[in-house]
Amino acid sequence: MVCVFDMPSNLMGHLWGQLLPKAVLRRKRLRRLCTLYDPDIIEITVGSAVRFPKVNRHYRLEILEPNHREALGELRRIAYKTLFGDRVEQDKLAWNANDLLFLNLGLFVGDHLTASLRISVIESDEEFRRVTLQPPPPTVHYPLVILSRGATLPELSSQGLHSHLRLNAMKLIQAAGPWDILGTMEADSPRLKQLQELGYTFETCPNQWDGFLKNSQPIVLATLDRSRLQEAISKLEARLRKKTHENDGATVDIAFDIERAAHRLQTHSHRVSHERLDFDLDNKAMWNEVRPLLERFPRYDRSPSVGGWSLQSHPGAPNPVHSGWPIEFLPYNGPGNRGPTWTPRTPSESQLFDVQSYEHPTELCTPMFQRLLERLTAAGLTPRRARIIRMPPNATMRWHQDGSPRIYQVRIHVPLFTNESCFFESEFGRVQMRTDGGIYFVHINRPHRAVNEGDTDRYHFVVHAWDTLGLTRHHRYDPSLYQFETHHADDVDLERQFNLPPPKVSPK
Repeated sequence: MVCVFDMPSNLMGHLWGQLLPKAVLRRKRLRRLCTLYDPDIIEITVGSAVRFPKVNRHYRLEILEPNHREALGELRRIAYKTLFGDRVEQDKLAWNANDLLFLNLGLFVGDHLTASLRISVIESDEEFRRVTLQPPPPTVHYPLVILSRGATLPELSSQGLHSHLRLNAMKLIQAAGPWDILGTMEADSPRLKQLQELGYTFETCPNQWDGFLKNSQPIVLATLDRSRLQEAISKLEARLRKKTHENDGATVDIAFDIERAAHRLQTHSHRVSHERLDFDLDNKAMWNEVRPLLERFPRYDRSPSVGGWSLQSHPGAPNPVHSGWPIEFLPYNGPGNRGPTWTPRTPSESQLFDVQSYEHPTELCTPMFQRLLERLTAAGLTPRRARIIRMPPNATMRWHQDGSPRIYQVRIHVPLFTNESCFFESEFGRVQMRTDGGIYFVHINRPHRAVNEGDTDRYHFVVHAWDTLGLTRHHRYDPSLYQFETHHADDVDLERQFNLPPPKVSPK
């Protein structure tokens, strides 16, 4: 028997797929007779076209990095436009600062991103409110994980990819925690029934959530207790096995290094007290070289607990070795003056200097420190406003944060002369920075302070830095994440933020 079809292939595909019963389509012999249309091939287009089989599909599950931001933004726009139409606020679906703060899982076919899911680890009531704009449920236990921003290509929406992605996310959370899992969704979401079958509990809240939908319905907080996580994993696996049986044995094979991903989930975020990189420095030699000069120049004391000297100044500074110690700088703009805009409110605010202009060496910038700044520059760290900071014995800085937590603010510390009772403290723990040849990165846009409980002075080399090349894991700088932010004097005036209540310090 021979079948001859003399018509355009797209029309043939429509007739073949719509008019013949599915039972006939499943017969391999009849399928082989027609080469014009293959009902087991999926074709998707995101950037470029890709074809792959519906059955026995092989996917790769990865943690998305900043270089995936365009693919992730496009995936979200396509997926949510299909689901919600004009209700979608497209600008809120692009890769943003929260994507850098937390982790996104992505399912790939080759180089094509087909589905994604964000995993946010939340460790306090403050973080919960910041991420969801909702008060936490009364029974919440920290840390917990919020799963959000799930997106699947419309061509694959019936293939169960979101369930496979959720299953692997749950296994990842179990390996890293285990932690409670929470999701936020509209009250009329069809996914609520699926989550109820897995053992989630629900609480309906007024919609204060700044999500990606206009005129959104009241939202539901869906919570899975960590004690029921394994049970939920087993139920979801059973559901997917049933779906495989109903689809004539079509399987989804996902390659995923869950151990490596669990380590990333435990460590990836701004919720680290510090990060150290070995720079093979001779701390003692650097201290001995600069110490005689410190005795020649008067110190600028900002408060009884902190003071020092400048190694870099802005152009035309009347007293370069004190340049940048008064509140005279705008700390946000990154290398090349890329980053957020800032609107001054008074004439004095208009005279603030951009921190990027603090690159001119002062008399205190000795050869060893000049070489260090050159090495930092070569490593893509863009050092600016370098200083030597002195803390007297038995001194404690007040809890404070330098500017908005929405904006990248990182400093590098190099201990020059210290003692065993000096610490840097943040809400995520306490670290003792040692004269061990390394450089220490810290986020200063979160509550922190320095403590010297010893009986000798503490001297640190401190400099603003932007990790433009991804040298670090937790302090990377991506200017595209901050280019739409706007700020004003309240974010720049550091003294107004010098009386914060002490945070709950993590025991880690």
